[in-house]
Amino acid sequence: MIFLTTFSSKHIMGIILIIFFCTSVCFFFQNDSNNQYLNNIILKFLAALSGIIFILFFFKNNESLFSNNRIMENGLQKIGKRTLDIYFLHYFFLPLNLSFIGKWFTLYSNPLLEFSLSLVIASLVIICCLVVSQTIRLSPTLTYLLLGGKLK
Repeated sequence: MIFLTTFSSKHIMGIILIIFFCTSVCFFFQNDSNNQYLNNIILKFLAALSGIIFILFFFKNNESLFSNNRIMENGLQKIGKRTLDIYFLHYFFLPLNLSFIGKWFTLYSNPLLEFSLSLVIASLVIICCLVVSQTIRLSPTLTYLLLGGKLK
């Protein structure tokens, strides 16, 4: 609890965000040095830690925005409750061969189109996983065996 109250200040959040961006930039644009391996470990650790802390406190400080009964929040809550199911099932719904899309994007680079296509594919995979998860959950035995639910 002390950790949450200490980092709830906007100034500390700004400092953490600056540390995240600085370490990320340093990591990507570092030059060759004798201690490159050590520098990589330290920079990765600082970037990851500051990023995790920032995300944690961003959602903690904006908790009220995500607890309303809106379509977006309800969808995110549904996905959040079924993340284990999605982790388990998504492998079965990934497209088999996306190499042709990768080749096309190397020839015709368009970041907005790549981002949009990634969102569409991810959304379709998540929707398929949720539908199958809900179907599996109709049977208590299958829920117990496949998704780790409690046996009734």
